[in-house]
Amino acid sequence: MKRMKKLFQIAITPLLFLFVLVSGCQSVESPLSSEDSISLSKNSPPEPIEITFDLIGTGPNSAEGTFSATGLITDNGNASQTFHLSPPDPMRAKNVHGIKILEGANGTIKIKFNAKITAIAPGQTEAKGNFVIIEGTGDYQHLHGTGSTFVFANFTIPPPDGPTFIGTYSGKAHFDNGN
Repeated sequence: MKRMKKLFQIAITPLLFLFVLVSGCQSVESPLSSEDSISLSKNSPPEPIEITFDLIGTGPNSAEGTFSATGLITDNGNASQTFHLSPPDPMRAKNVHGIKILEGANGTIKIKFNAKITAIAPGQTEAKGNFVIIEGTGDYQHLHGTGSTFVFANFTIPPPDGPTFIGTYSGKAHFDNGN
């Protein structure tokens, strides 16, 4: 009987605490000041973003070219990326992941991406996956976003004009308040 009573006390104590918390007990102080609340409301709502790019391979795991962004931000400039294929042969690879750097007039955006690769013709593949904006500078210092990727890769074009990577990142992005 003592054991049942102890189990009941152990089970009911967290439930009572939760009830008091949910019922709006006014004696609990908020860790946020009114100034913090105002600052938190400065986060922008997620808005559509689209980034298109046209890159040329510069090595077995790198490419450079240009980008254009529309939606929440409007900018264009230089793009570069490093990537890793699995397995490492571009015509047998099934997965790709890497980092893309966009250097625009208003700042720099760093994007992490990963995708599944499908061969669509001899020497040509497409990659579909996801991206995450992980860092920014200048006007993009507090930019965050995620979305889907689509890239067409053409390995039939020899260097220095190829291989080519033409793609689009589509998703949602927002600016946080910098905290």
